[in-house]
Amino acid sequence: MRALLGSGGIGTEERRQMYQDLMAENFAGCQKVIFVPFASNDYDGYTARMREFAGQAGYEMIGLHECEDPLAAVQEMEGIYVGGGNTWLLVSKLHELGLIEAVREAVLERGVPYAGVSAGANVACPSMQTTNDMAVKMVPSFETFGVVPFQINPHYHPGGIWYRESEDGEYIQHFGETRARRVRE
Repeated sequence: MRALLGSGGIGTEERRQMYQDLMAENFAGCQKVIFVPFASNDYDGYTARMREFAGQAGYEMIGLHECEDPLAAVQEMEGIYVGGGNTWLLVSKLHELGLIEAVREAVLERGVPYAGVSAGANVACPSMQTTNDMAVKMVPSFETFGVVPFQINPHYHPGGIWYRESEDGEYIQHFGETRARRVRE
């Protein structure tokens, strides 16, 4: 099994290049990779951005929403990439289309390479219950793919948060609670 999970955070050229290299390695040998844009409200725009970002990676990226039969597409694809956004939107659509078991089977039984970023990393876990996302839509079940046997939080931040109000402003400590503090409580 090949599973590449990430949180995003590709704000520098060095990070973007590393991400592209890791994706090319993860999907090496794949001709067609399905892209799951369901954590977003703009499937076409998100898929177009991911196609452009993938560049000359050596595989064709196909938006799952573009497929006449999404279930058959998952069963036929050589790679699966689940994008980030809102985990609640993503999980709701995955259940609606009956894709949970199909993706799990593709990755765990057939060895189809999987990549998930942010919400896509959340759904690689057994459940979505470690998401930080706001519940913008109810889900029929918290069950997700379970392609890894553990829970992660791709946006976990262990300590103090600093911010600045303007580009040239001074850094100010944010005294709100962190996830670690909330878990301790």
